[in-house]
Amino acid sequence: MDPYAKNASVPLRRQLSLATFFSATALVLVGFGLLVMNDTPRSYEELDREPTIASPAENGVASGSIPSYTADEQPKFADFAKIPVVDYLTEEQRIELDDYERQLDEEGYGQCHSIVEPMKELPSIPIPRSWYQSCMDAKKGGDPEKAKPVYIFVMGRPFSGTSATLGLILSAPEVTNLCQLRERPFSGTSATLGLILSAPEVTNLCQLRDEKLPECEGVKRIAPPETNTWGKKWPKDFQSDVIEQYEDLWNDRSKCIRADKSLPYSVKIEQMVDELIDRDDMRVAFAFLTRSACSKSVSDSLTKLGEYVPEYEFLLKRNIPVIHLRYEDYFANLPRVEERLNEWAGSFKVTSKLGYTEFSPEIKDIMNGKQRKAKPLSTFVAENPLHTLQRNDTVQIASEDLAALSYFGYTLRPYAA
Repeated sequence: MDPYAKNASVPLRRQLSLATFFSATALVLVGFGLLVMNDTPRSYEELDREPTIASPAENGVASGSIPSYTADEQPKFADFAKIPVVDYLTEEQRIELDDYERQLDEEGYGQCHSIVEPMKELPSIPIPRSWYQSCMDAKKGGDPEKAKPVYIFVMGRPFSGTSATLGLILSAPEVTNLCQLRERPFSGTSATLGLILSAPEVTNLCQLRDEKLPECEGVKRIAPPETNTWGKKWPKDFQSDVIEQYEDLWNDRSKCIRADKSLPYSVKIEQMVDELIDRDDMRVAFAFLTRSACSKSVSDSLTKLGEYVPEYEFLLKRNIPVIHLRYEDYFANLPRVEERLNEWAGSFKVTSKLGYTEFSPEIKDIMNGKQRKAKPLSTFVAENPLHTLQRNDTVQIASEDLAALSYFGYTLRPYAA
């Protein structure tokens, strides 16, 4: 007997969502005609010449509850944030989600979904070539005041592949960063362990380690002490509290592309767009990373993916440069990840054959052979095939996170060894 048979009917929240979906979709089809999904990213030339507002159907979304805008209207993030994540899914994704949820027990536990099956790619908005070129032209023309740099922010939860993505981006010589050496923090657990080990009869597994580590997250260098950087109270203004604080920290300010991996910014997209893009006319691009809880991890933080769905849709709708990558993509098909990043970046080329290339010589010496991130990404991936990351047990994932996993292209089918 199927242990999950007691939940064989479609969950009530799915029944309501499906009813809303089919009613709204019918109205959209009658009013606007059938839209065809287009998975091809916009060309740089098209984006430079005449930016267009993408429709939900063009982005692979099949819900009529998502607001539509005319060409002269500016999409508002609040319109996207109030929509349930499930309403961003296609009909096919909804069916797959419902089938998976039927197998969950009353507390939401069920067999891990497969991460080794092929995954779907979300649309992306490329960085216009003209951004980099105009910056370089201004620098070469002796007018640095008109040289507007391109800012790339790598977004995601801890252990979702953000370091790998930043490392790939930094492999391009045109990109600068905020990396520096930092002292190893003396945490409370380290202090407690030190007291215990002061007793001569206690043995341990401790080994001598480096006194310093490389730090590439800009937020850790500028946020005031005791600040909840994931909260809504900081920063008060992204220009004065972040960008201006970064100015003297970039390792090479002569470069036109600046990349930062500050994870708390991933829940502050609305503020960044409002202040940096709409108000200050800055050139900003975003790289989103996701990872499933069914991928073996040392972290319990791979949740709240539902927060990223309206942010990603909002950026697509605004034609703001954005790309989505999954942690699992690196192990499934690293060459394709490189290809997608190069198509997206346009003005620079990344390679997985190198480690972080812009560390100071001192940092390179410390990392050489002693830190996992010192390895070329291609080497690390080759040593860890995708199937070795698959969890083959039960897992509890919130309903909104399951819907987000489906949106971001994961296959929601129980893994069968």
